[in-house]
Amino acid sequence: MSFYIQHGYGKGQKLQNLSGSGNVQGVILSPSDEELIAMKQTVASCNDLRLRVLLDPQTYIYSATPLGSAKRHASHGLEFRKLHWSQEASSINRVVQAVEDAHIALDIFDTLVAPTILQPSFNDVWTPLALQYARAASSLWGGPRTIVTVAIDQHALDSWESINDWLDIITTLDVRGFYVLVQRERTTYPAQPWSPERLANLMRLIYTLGAVNGYEVIWGYSDIEGLLGIAAGATGIASGWNYGSRVFSMNKWYPSTGGRAPASRVDIGPLLSPVRAVGEADTLFESEFRDRLFTAEQVSHFSASSFVGWSRSNAQEEHLAKLSKRANMLQSVPDISARVEFLVAKMAEADSLFAEISKNGKVLDPVYARRTESMRSALEIFRVGENL
Repeated sequence: MSFYIQHGYGKGQKLQNLSGSGNVQGVILSPSDEELIAMKQTVASCNDLRLRVLLDPQTYIYSATPLGSAKRHASHGLEFRKLHWSQEASSINRVVQAVEDAHIALDIFDTLVAPTILQPSFNDVWTPLALQYARAASSLWGGPRTIVTVAIDQHALDSWESINDWLDIITTLDVRGFYVLVQRERTTYPAQPWSPERLANLMRLIYTLGAVNGYEVIWGYSDIEGLLGIAAGATGIASGWNYGSRVFSMNKWYPSTGGRAPASRVDIGPLLSPVRAVGEADTLFESEFRDRLFTAEQVSHFSASSFVGWSRSNAQEEHLAKLSKRANMLQSVPDISARVEFLVAKMAEADSLFAEISKNGKVLDPVYARRTESMRSALEIFRVGENL
């Protein structure tokens, strides 16, 4: 299996409900969203459900500008002062030890996720510090137990030459794998389309780490675009029920004054998009596109219940259930080239449907079509770049 739930606030029964599908491999815990005592209960529940448990120590928030904060980090021993690129080795070791202690406090021993900082690029003053955190964790914990965190800004993906130079160094590490996070600038949902070139470079990075060098690679906060990571050779992707757990951004760790409650959405498989339940999905359901877009289960449900009554909890669980199923189905295709071909065809199908829906006068948020167009372009660039 290849899908992880990106844990967040307000889990309710979601872990139990989603694990029952058989498509969820594990959970990536967020210490900013649960105190230690509550999280120990979450770990125990995950163990009962036979879900793999990983802990994201989230140390990268203490290297961001402005500095991030998380009020629950203190209970895990993970609240640090600002991490600076000029840190001494003794300071690095103290952070690594604190992260190990946080794992031990939660009875997580098999696989430990290493601390890191947020890298603006792959060739600036922060890059050596990130490498030192990885080396220190591997030295203290042992390579087979260590998953290195790679937290980068999306602009770091602009230069394949810089990425390739970094890969030459990072692939010398004796570690189990990598947990990859890419900071996006805008956090509206659905997320704005990726630059195809950046997304293709991320795929090439994942391909080099996973398919070429045999590391375990998990792309966190990845949502639907994570399927491209699976196509490129990622062993896992992670996404959460909250929108903030589907897009990686430092905004999650900055004070917020709140806002409107997010709209409930319905995951439309052929469109590879979760569209608004009221104003989009209901319009499509009453159109000639119903049987082409909705599953038999969805048709049965919405024939008996209104879209207005479709709760956010329903929407969250449906989206993650469908995304996990897609990820595992794609990973079952053994050949990278075949995975890419499969996704290109799915994106082309979605693009055609969007065009047909628009031609018939149905109005959808244009971001959906722009996302699939972006992903389709990225797949083509990746295929050419790696001669697949």
